[in-house]
Amino acid sequence: MTTEETELRARDGEKLFCRRFGPAGDARSTIVLVHGLGEHSGRYGHVVQRFVERGLEVVTYDHRGHGLSGGRRGDSPSFEAFLEDLSQVVAFSESTPFLYGHSFGGLVTVRFLQQRRAAVRGAIVASPLLRLVFEPPRWKLLLAAVARTLWPTLTQNSGVDPAVLSRDMAFIAEGKKQDLSHRRISARLFYEFNRHAELAMAEGEKITQPLLLLHGQMDRLTSWEATKALFPSAASEDKTLKLYPETFHEAHNDLNREEILRDVLHWIEARLCVAGN
Repeated sequence: MTTEETELRARDGEKLFCRRFGPAGDARSTIVLVHGLGEHSGRYGHVVQRFVERGLEVVTYDHRGHGLSGGRRGDSPSFEAFLEDLSQVVAFSESTPFLYGHSFGGLVTVRFLQQRRAAVRGAIVASPLLRLVFEPPRWKLLLAAVARTLWPTLTQNSGVDPAVLSRDMAFIAEGKKQDLSHRRISARLFYEFNRHAELAMAEGEKITQPLLLLHGQMDRLTSWEATKALFPSAASEDKTLKLYPETFHEAHNDLNREEILRDVLHWIEARLCVAGN
């Protein structure tokens, strides 16, 4: 596996930490990986390895306010900044890539497909943050509503319990030694992701690219019912929905992660075969 690290600059000058992983020979295609809220791209090492083993190049990056990228932790001046950052990374990939977005990264991916209409070969959207399963405490909602105007960068603890991420916490714990994750979210980012989640559901017909939606039905963070509801509204002629009855939020880290990654790879390779690659 070949590895390249670089520092991209967002349109507003923010630093974006980016990695490119490739097979020893020519890559069959490229995947841009879009990680979730509060985590970072370094948590996807085993996913990257599986893709590279199948001859695929993988480009990963840390969202602003996350991992090794710049910016206040858990904050962004706008949701659109995430879309612009993804545009920069897609341009850096120097190809027409597939997108792989998880959770908040799944929401970013959906909105990117709906708003940017960039040339991508297709998108895998896993456990997207289209609607929360739980209702945040009322005091947190009130504080965020007030702070959005008076103190938009005020951050609160996201309140996410790591135990709801996967049934295999031992596997997750293996990557904790140098983990750069955090549990912070600003008032304006909380407002923005809720607003764009509603827009994502309302504008499903703007998705026209090949689409694989996948979600675990034991997810206690993001709603699989919302993912299922988005599916029929997408205008993509080539679209697939896969639901996993026993799977938690981080499907790629759960006990059946090999099944998940196998399904994703089969979906990608089927589209490469159609394209003659």
